[in-house]
Amino acid sequence: MSRHPEVKWAQRVDKVFLTVLLPDAKDAKVKLEPDGTFSFSASAGAENHQYELKLDLFDKVNVEESKINVGVRSIFCIVEKAEPEWWPKLLRGYGKTPHYVKVDWDKWVDEDDDTAGSGPGDMDLGGMDFSKFGGMGGMGGDDMGGMGDFDDSDEDLDLSKAEDEAAEEQDAIKAGVETEMEATDMEVEELPPSNPDPFKRISLKNSIQTNFGDDYVFQIVPKDDWTAMAVSLSTNAVKVYSPVTGQYYGECNGHSATINQIAFSGPSTPHVLHSCSSDGTIRAWDTRTFQQVSSFHSGSSQEIFSFSFGGSGNNLLAAGCDAQILFWDWRSNKQVACLEDSHVEDVTQVHFIPDHQSKLLSASVDGLMCIFDTKGDINEDDHLDSVLNVGTSIGKVGFFGETNEKLWCLTHIETLSIWDWKDASETSFQDARSLASKGWTLDDVDYFVDCHYSREAEQLWVIGGTNSGTLGYFPVSYKGNKAIGSAEAVLGGGHTGIVRSVLPMSSMPSGSSQGHGIFGWTGGEDGRLCCWLSDNAPEINRSWISSTLVARSPRTRNTKWHQPY
Repeated sequence: MSRHPEVKWAQRVDKVFLTVLLPDAKDAKVKLEPDGTFSFSASAGAENHQYELKLDLFDKVNVEESKINVGVRSIFCIVEKAEPEWWPKLLRGYGKTPHYVKVDWDKWVDEDDDTAGSGPGDMDLGGMDFSKFGGMGGMGGDDMGGMGDFDDSDEDLDLSKAEDEAAEEQDAIKAGVETEMEATDMEVEELPPSNPDPFKRISLKNSIQTNFGDDYVFQIVPKDDWTAMAVSLSTNAVKVYSPVTGQYYGECNGHSATINQIAFSGPSTPHVLHSCSSDGTIRAWDTRTFQQVSSFHSGSSQEIFSFSFGGSGNNLLAAGCDAQILFWDWRSNKQVACLEDSHVEDVTQVHFIPDHQSKLLSASVDGLMCIFDTKGDINEDDHLDSVLNVGTSIGKVGFFGETNEKLWCLTHIETLSIWDWKDASETSFQDARSLASKGWTLDDVDYFVDCHYSREAEQLWVIGGTNSGTLGYFPVSYKGNKAIGSAEAVLGGGHTGIVRSVLPMSSMPSGSSQGHGIFGWTGGEDGRLCCWLSDNAPEINRSWISSTLVARSPRTRNTKWHQPY
């Protein structure tokens, strides 16, 4: 089965930069079509593993004016857009970005800082020798057998020094993971040295390898009474653990595509876990037996990206699909409404608003957040209360404040905005990533994972991370002078890749003692769950990996990479 090479991208108003990272590629073929279809295939490595890639770019491109350079470690393309306009995302269609496609922050500029025609002149390309797609023997429409017409010069070798070092570091990391995978006895990891910086560094307690290879963690959610936590994985499975000891309880299997969201039911059915998937279903699982007990189907092969239970009678199940919002009465399993005019792109988030259970918020790749009143017979003409325009593809939202009147919004280009959803007032942090990066002495913040709000402290934090796996809690000031402050807690030394989910144990009900000083759990693209200790926990200077979880799974792994919304 073919593998996917890593791809980095950035853009200007008139062009897109694509870098395919595949050292020593052989028999490479590249294809760019006017409709924006970009295809790549090659073999690499001592065992000549096959790599394939197909990207449906957001809009049409000018093949004749697009350019390509083939280096020793990568293929760099400057793709000219057919029409000069800023794309809200790289890919069209389903709206979710595969795991192997990442933002190239070294080449990225914000839309406000872009001017037509900037780049590649605004970047140091080290004397790269570019050839045109359209002028290379049918490059625009035919495969380029071996890429023999490109100049693989020594200048490319000089250009890739930093790239070489990064690749060597990744090789070392992979080698470490492979060694870990073979272990059969309990492994012990020393904690990193103490941190000299002024922020609080959270101690690593436990580290659990949930799977291996291309498999990784999407989301971690707690049971209502915090006696269990569920973890969704890129294997299309959900595993259940103890949030206190890390003990493995079992797993739920049945989805045939990416799991986009999981959530436990409320106190009335605390053992029931729900999950939605790109296979077009929402499934309910009994976590005592790990068997499926019910399901809802979107029909017409629609992906389901998000779901939420609520309504004035607490009888509604809402789901965000391909530009639609579906409603079921979960008691009868019957669909009662379909809203299809409010959004024009994938609906990535739906949430019944806490303390306002008849109100539903939807968020989409189209950059809009819509608020509906779901009382009575739901329709868009009578029940759409307001529309908030974020202006770019929305990744994640959440509510906070004394009566949950505030709303935070993270986008797919790593911006942050704070809203009062009742009066539509906004505080925007378009430069949130750079502001957070100034808040510590570590590497730049590459992405945001989540936000966390403390009712007791009346404080909101945005949680940012680095590609090497370090996380920081950055306080957000949105009243008066807006600011993102210095990191107040740093979680480092647990992950070796991007972190996808954070479960703070401070979210436990007040007065609960079962957390035993645990700060929280994190899950990432390294397939690892990490448990972190708070300041008042007993001193523990080692972490462990359970040998029962390190054992290889006998079944064949899914080698496709996915990234849900």
